[in-house]
Amino acid sequence: MAEDNLFDSEAESFTAPRPSFPEAEVNPNQRLCSVLLNEFNYLPWSRSISLALGGRSKLGFVNESIEAPDVASPEYEAWLCKDQLVMSWLLNSMDPKLSEIFSFSESSSALWKAVKDMYGNQNNAARVFQLKRNLASLQQDRCWILHPELKPRFENKPLRDHKGSHARPHTNKYHAAATSIGGSMNFTANPADLLNEFSTYLQTRKGSTGETSTGESQTALLGQFAGFLAESGHDLATKKLIGEGHYLNGLYYFSEDLNVPKGFQVSSNLEHWLWHQRLAHPSESVLSTLFPSLCKSSLVCEICHLSKSTRLSFNSSMSRTSKLFEMVHSDVWGPAPLESFDGYRYYVIFVDDFSRATWLYLLKFKSEVMDAFKDFHNLVMNHFSSQIHILRSDNGTEYTSKNMTNYLSTHGIIHQTSCVGTPQQNGIAERKNWDLLEKTRALMLQMNVPKRFWSQGVLAATYLINRLPSRVLDTKSPSEVMQNKKGNLSHLRIFGCTCYVHIQSHHRDKLDPKAVKCVFMGYSSTQKGYKLDLAISDTTR
Repeated sequence: MAEDNLFDSEAESFTAPRPSFPEAEVNPNQRLCSVLLNEFNYLPWSRSISLALGGRSKLGFVNESIEAPDVASPEYEAWLCKDQLVMSWLLNSMDPKLSEIFSFSESSSALWKAVKDMYGNQNNAARVFQLKRNLASLQQDRCWILHPELKPRFENKPLRDHKGSHARPHTNKYHAAATSIGGSMNFTANPADLLNEFSTYLQTRKGSTGETSTGESQTALLGQFAGFLAESGHDLATKKLIGEGHYLNGLYYFSEDLNVPKGFQVSSNLEHWLWHQRLAHPSESVLSTLFPSLCKSSLVCEICHLSKSTRLSFNSSMSRTSKLFEMVHSDVWGPAPLESFDGYRYYVIFVDDFSRATWLYLLKFKSEVMDAFKDFHNLVMNHFSSQIHILRSDNGTEYTSKNMTNYLSTHGIIHQTSCVGTPQQNGIAERKNWDLLEKTRALMLQMNVPKRFWSQGVLAATYLINRLPSRVLDTKSPSEVMQNKKGNLSHLRIFGCTCYVHIQSHHRDKLDPKAVKCVFMGYSSTQKGYKLDLAISDTTR
């Protein structure tokens, strides 16, 4: 019995009479307004669409005040039907090319937002461009498209003029004040205000002769206004006087005593300009070789700038700071072609600008740059009793990270970075890397050292560079500038050479050899000794 009642209730709800709607309310091919959306008229189009949707109680679908129900809700299908109806109205109110672009929107609100994002910019540059274009092509019977108030208005009741014939007077609403300075008229740039002032200007000019312009039609006034701009040679946008001259055989000839911009004149070097374009914009020397009779042109060719532009050369900088660690240059090298035997892929260098001394830290990851700089900063403060004033580097994220920036600002260190794509501005660190790699290759190639020992090779190269004289330092070495005394080079050995290390007696018995064969791998920074690699193993001592 319960099932029968349930079935009956469902049947009643299914066969209930559906509310009747006017055909316009359910027609998906309907256009909501007479304005079709294009790239210039978003503001009037959106206003018309909002009014039309509001009159149909559908505005909530585009402004999202009517929220979409859950997909599993029984109300979702009804909401989807109405939303797609609204979306079809919007597409039918657009230019066909635009409707094809926005037809893939998922909902009417998404379509409305996409159109607003593309054409609803706040400065309304597209509309300004359209108005300027219409003003440039000003016509007597179409000036009202610039502003609705410029459209001529006529009363329905005909009146008689002073001759007795029927006339249709217009409603003249334009009586704005105009100013005159030295007999010349100053107009504003707004189209509506411009016509207002020009109307008053004509009245003041005709007042002395007893004529009046109150009976003139609006279109005649606009025609006089366009003629006035054309005859006086004023710029349509700024109203500034371009020049004066006369009209002859379809051409305007400027007076010779006026300083007319070159853009409004026909160049006397027209033949020179034509050959410059025909020959794919060659240089002046090439043209003068081909056509010696052509005079050189002073015109600036924009195509030459666009097609032949090159970067200006960088001036070599010989400037130096006046004391140690006033400026430190830094750069990161890597990743290396292969991981070193001790697991490193990168290194970072810090170069003192005054002494050109170099400190190198091996890194396994780029993120270790900050830890390396902290160690270097502590070394400067403790060992040299000095402070780093400026750190100069590129724009790598290892230098511009938040932690690095906070550390530098906390210790009062100014961070200078080079411009993007301009490593020349960090030239000291870049050239130091170049020098390091050249000497590392030389050290490893002369003794055929395997590439996996590149980390020890670059450390040895750094050690040697700090003890070599430099032209920038007046043939002094970086270590000599820092310590104020010449360095001792007697302890230097050939990188990768064979050497024999003595084995102490408590590490051998009476029948064992007293030395072991090794390979020289550099100099220790913490001990008075050498770094050696056993020829029979992969360990370094």
